[in-house]
Amino acid sequence: MRLRTSLLVLIMAAAPYALEAGNPQILIKGDPPNPTIIVSNSFTFGADNFGGGVLSFENGSGHNWFGLSVTATLPNLTPITCGPGPFITCTISSSPVSAGFLYDIMFGPTSTSGITNGEMFSVNLNNSGDDPNGVGSWGAGTDFGAKANTTPEPSSIMLVIAGGLLVGSVFSRRRAARLQR
Repeated sequence: MRLRTSLLVLIMAAAPYALEAGNPQILIKGDPPNPTIIVSNSFTFGADNFGGGVLSFENGSGHNWFGLSVTATLPNLTPITCGPGPFITCTISSSPVSAGFLYDIMFGPTSTSGITNGEMFSVNLNNSGDDPNGVGSWGAGTDFGAKANTTPEPSSIMLVIAGGLLVGSVFSRRRAARLQR
């Protein structure tokens, strides 16, 4: 099943200078051309020689992705923020490693079905524009790891249950009202 609505997840620097060029950003959008099919819940991708690029993927894992964790190592402590996009929350943590700082950026849960099985999406690492060979601030050849969460968050499950109970109570009251007439 292919969703036509665009997914947009934006990660960029957090400080007052957050909107200046030179801060890393990631955009995730829908319906890219010629996607790489991902057949597991974990995958890797990398920035081009100019620290950017646009990569196209298709979720071929057989599961819907309700959350997505993206990791990258940057040489210095870079302020990064993230917007929820199709997800409700976004959390960033960093820890020092020998090559700089490891960032773990977790998106989720989602109010919809997230990135569904068979859905295509792109990851834009450019500072601006959609050029597949574009320039970004991630650093030449920076590697990213991504791991999808295929289980809905407990809060999402509770919302579904609450909605079902609400609909059930409405039908029950209507039935009771008809029987009393």
